[in-house]
Formats: sequence, structure tokens, C-alpha cells
Amino acid sequence: MKNQCFYLQAFFLMLFCEHLQAREIINGFTYDKYCKIQSNPFVFNVEFRDKKWKLIDFNSKALQNDNGYPREKDGSYEIQGNISMPNNGGNFNYNQIIKKIDDSTFSIICKAESDAAIELNNASLSIYVDTEIFCGKQIVIDEKKIILPNEFSNTMGIYYGSCKKLIIPSQNGVLNISGIKTIAVEDLRKFKINKFTFRLNFTPSKGHITKTTCDFIVRFAESRSIPLDISKNCNMGFVDPVSDDQKGGWTDQGPENDLSMMQPGKKKLAGVDFIIIDPEKNNGKSCIAFANSRRPYFIEKTSIKPTADNVNYLYLLHASAWSPAHGGIIGHINVIYQDKSETILTVQAGVDIGDWWAPFSRSNAIAGWTGENKQSYVGLFVSKFKIKEIRIEQINITATQKGVWLICAMSASMSDIPIADQKKTSFIVADENYKKIDTAQNIAIGSILDFSSILDAPA
Repeated sequence: MKNQCFYLQAFFLMLFCEHLQAREIINGFTYDKYCKIQSNPFVFNVEFRDKKWKLIDFNSKALQNDNGYPREKDGSYEIQGNISMPNNGGNFNYNQIIKKIDDSTFSIICKAESDAAIELNNASLSIYVDTEIFCGKQIVIDEKKIILPNEFSNTMGIYYGSCKKLIIPSQNGVLNISGIKTIAVEDLRKFKINKFTFRLNFTPSKGHITKTTCDFIVRFAESRSIPLDISKNCNMGFVDPVSDDQKGGWTDQGPENDLSMMQPGKKKLAGVDFIIIDPEKNNGKSCIAFANSRRPYFIEKTSIKPTADNVNYLYLLHASAWSPAHGGIIGHINVIYQDKSETILTVQAGVDIGDWWAPFSRSNAIAGWTGENKQSYVGLFVSKFKIKEIRIEQINITATQKGVWLICAMSASMSDIPIADQKKTSFIVADENYKKIDTAQNIAIGSILDFSSILDAPA
């Protein structure tokens, strides 16, 4: 119960800190006047837990800054003053410095001292992330790879022990923290809080303490993806005014079952940058639609000549229609490099791609974009393929014609971006189990749904 109260306190403190005025230490990382640091999807917070496990919040009530603090100088921000420990009957003299080292690196240096020993259950820099984004994802503690659990397994502890370096990949980049001595990785779903926390412990972190310190180096390598130009390869648009006329858009099924809700422009989907082509600027064409027996007039293959430098990964934004059974091969991607070597990639239904109707994520096909047309909840998948780190000369794409393969965008990167589900949206789609009911728009006067009698009269 004591731990639960502590984590609830920490969670609500974290929410409150989001509203404090923020400054930027490196690109995408901001801090407030009490040195709380945020960078989507991470929240950093120095936390002391007293002998009763009460959270000591570094705010205006607990932290009394000395004269001249906080102060900023030469890329650093520093606070210094007394922290009251009411349950312990004492105060720490506390100092914290956040200092920029270079454009992707900063340090967090903390020191707390007291003339008389003060009992603490924990002193740490805690990092919070959402379970919805990170469940099932891999982190690295030194050389040990740890998978964060998809479901709560009735235990809060994921890892406790020594640690020199922590690596947390995210969609935006890879967080790398060094200077750690010990760490606690915990699942706060035990307390109905959908967060994982990484507690980077001070030295010492608990006991009767007169001095405790930390000196962490935080590096963030941004994930950069390069959208590839497929405009010359597109053969269909998104809007289809007339079905089965062998022109227009998407799967040529008419205006009630097209992709007309798709907006062109640059989009970051599942952590990857894509460019959706504007059909009005590309002769009405905005996607590549490959042939099958239902659409023999679509193209069977195409070749792309990308301008990207050496990359390690190829990303597709795509989907299928009239999809083959799970495991069926929908197409092949042949990557030809400047040294004339090749990588042949196989796109497998139910693994690397899914049907655009009622989409749900697969192992290598994340439902990265969703929308609705007049017939269904629809979507596109983001898939990742490993390739050689050699400059690409040409990409040849060939369909097996076992389904209509639809490619809306492609991207490449040096980074292994951990593609992941976005915030999930639930839809009920009309089928054999659910029927659409058209409700009347006008309420009959005097009926059970007529509440006009309780409304204010017009002025």
C-alpha cells in the first residue's frame, strides 16, 4: 500500500509537471524550473522517497532555492537550495545541474548533503514511459536484452541490479544513458498506472544518508528516415468516382469504397517519415496498385530509382485488397545495389501486410494509419525490411497477383526504427454480427426523447 501511494503521487506529479514552463536543453528535450525533463515519449524526474515511502516533490514548497538560483550559464541550468524532509525531521542541501554537452548529449549531475544522517528508502532519477507504446519492446541493460511485458504478470519488478548503461529504443530515436550504478525497472500496472519506470539510483540510494550523488550522461540518437519518391510509379489515385471503369482511384470500387479521406503531405506514421503524394499535382496518381485476377488492368511490376545514400532499412506504407490467406506471398522486392549485389525481400500476407479493411497489426505490419470510408473502417500498414548498407541503384517490385497490393509511400533509414502501434481506436464494422441502424434525425414532439420542456426559453 505504501508503494502504491508513492507511485500514485509520482504519477500525478508527472502530469502536473507537463504544464510548467519548459526550456530546451537539446533538440526535443525540455526541462522546467525544477529540472523535470521531458521528450516524447520519456519523462525524467528526480525523486526522493523518505522513510515512509512518501515522495518528496522538488517544487516551491519542498525546494527553497538559495539566492541567485536557479541560474543559467553556458548551456547549463542549475538549481540549489534546501529540500525539506518532513517525515525525517531534517533537510538536504541539494544541487542539480543539467548541462548540454553537444547537440545530442547532456549530463544530469545531482548532489544532496546533510550534516545529520537522513533515512531514505530511495533516491533516483526516474524515467517514465507508456506501457501502451513500450509493451513488448526491447531495452538493453549493459549487454543484457530485456523485453518489457505485453501483459501485467502480477509482479512489479522486471529487473533489479547493477547497470552501467541503459539503452531504450523509441520511434523517435535511441536513448542511451551511462554513468549508472544500479537500476530498477518496474511495471506500474500493478497500481493501475499504465507506465513502465526506470529508476536510475543515486549512490548511495537508500539508508541513513549524509551525502548522495549521481552523474548521468544522456545521449539521444534521432531516428531519421528519408521518404523515397514513387511519384513516377503511381498508376492510381485515392478518389474513385466510378467503379470498375479501369481508371480513377484505389481499388476501382467506386466512391463508397475508396481512400478519398487520405490527405497528402508529409506524415510520421509508426515513427517513420512518409510523403503522401498529392494526386492533383501528379496527374491524378498517388499510389501504386498491382494487378490480380480481379484487377488485371493494374500494373504487374515497377522499378524505383531512389536518391537515398547508404541505408540499412526499407519501410513501406501499404495494404492489400482481396488478400490471400495467411502466409501467402503477395509480392517480392528486389533491391539492387551499386556494387550489383542484390537483396530479395518477400512480402507475406498476415506477416508483412494485411487487408486494408478492418486493419489490425501483424508481426511486421503495424496499422500505422486508419480512417473510415462509407463502407468500412480502413487502414494502411507500416512494414520494415532489413537491407545491406550499400547505396541502392534500383528497387524492383513485382506482385504475385494473389491479391491487389497497394503501396502509398516508401521510406529508407540507417535506423532500426521500432515501429509500434499508435494510440488504438476501436471501430464496430457492419458485418454478419453487427447491423447498421439508421436513426431518425428528428425527435417527435411529445415523445420519450423530447426534452424541449427543460430547455431555457429563447431570449
